[in-house]
Amino acid sequence: MQKAINKHGKPIILFQEHDRNIALWKQNKEPFYCPNCNSKLIIRSGRKVIPHFSHLPNSICRHGNGEGMYHEMGKYLLYQWLSDQNIEVDLEVYFPQINRRADLVINVLNKVIIIEFQCAKISAEEIAERTSAYNQLNHHVIWIVGMNHFRRLGNNQFKLNTFLQTCIHLFPQQKIPVLYFFDPISQHFATLTHIYEYQVTKAFATITITSIQTIEFQRIFKEMPISVKFPQDWIRQVQRIRNKPVIHSGKEMNWRRKLYEQGIIFHYLPSICFLPNKWQIHMNTPFWMWQSEICINLIQHLSISDTLTISRCTKLLDENIMNQLPNVHQKYSAIHSFLTNLEFLGYFKKISDSTYVKLKDIEMYAHLEEALKGDQKIITQLFLEKKGKM
Repeated sequence: MQKAINKHGKPIILFQEHDRNIALWKQNKEPFYCPNCNSKLIIRSGRKVIPHFSHLPNSICRHGNGEGMYHEMGKYLLYQWLSDQNIEVDLEVYFPQINRRADLVINVLNKVIIIEFQCAKISAEEIAERTSAYNQLNHHVIWIVGMNHFRRLGNNQFKLNTFLQTCIHLFPQQKIPVLYFFDPISQHFATLTHIYEYQVTKAFATITITSIQTIEFQRIFKEMPISVKFPQDWIRQVQRIRNKPVIHSGKEMNWRRKLYEQGIIFHYLPSICFLPNKWQIHMNTPFWMWQSEICINLIQHLSISDTLTISRCTKLLDENIMNQLPNVHQKYSAIHSFLTNLEFLGYFKKISDSTYVKLKDIEMYAHLEEALKGDQKIITQLFLEKKGKM
């Protein structure tokens, strides 16, 4: 930890102190106290150790665990970055009402914002609990993940897991989910927008990496355009999915068998079963499975001019919808996004916030080559109709 109270009751932040002062305090065993539990602290420093305060052995303070050099350095750089922009910022702020200590707290436009620089992988439940606790105090939370968790798979792809999913944000005035990373070693900030999950552990994203010296706090909220290469990248993934055999028993094997029993071959499914969906992060079933369920079990049985509601789709897919992500407050948006895409493609017309009327039937394919050409046509059309705003 970086913040402590000296014998005069004054808060001290080691980051801001000269090395000579730190060495003198350490040599003289100057007394410092934890702002949270009031127990005595000591200074630890060395060639490979960033100066920091530490609780004595056997301390029972819940905030007394070591954080590691990477985390300490990241907090310091983020603190300096915000301070240099004349943003009111405080470090390691303790909130006794909820027994939590925030890495950073800023005040912007009369709003208190908590910034957590999360370098250690923690459970989704822990992130949800901490976010909820701060929200109860009417404080917003921004989770910035250590770059040690960023696994890039290409120019616009990365590895996704439950931990990263729970760190994805959707801010009140934004329409696109966003994920933040920071690397204190290279001092670079990564912003990932237009996150489209195509496998349980893989996703496309518009990835913007910027030096912290050249980006302002407000700019991290700026929505970046989706890559013009995205449609073709998505089409290639759909082709792999259509051609990939399932050799292990499980949910997908059972689902394909169920389709076959209805006289439907997976490889020939309609192209609208493979549409990209920015809210796939809410679903615990691959996008092609739940979208095809809606198509085969609901849409296919509707006559022209019949209506379809979001609640009817939700009832069908209830077991496929994940729990609410703590920083994204739209639980059923995946279904809404899917029906909106079908509206753009001319299959439905929206007549209320939750009701759509069918305008045309689904095209069924007779062989794989026809399906692949259909995918190319549908995905390209969707991208053009939405003017690149997938």
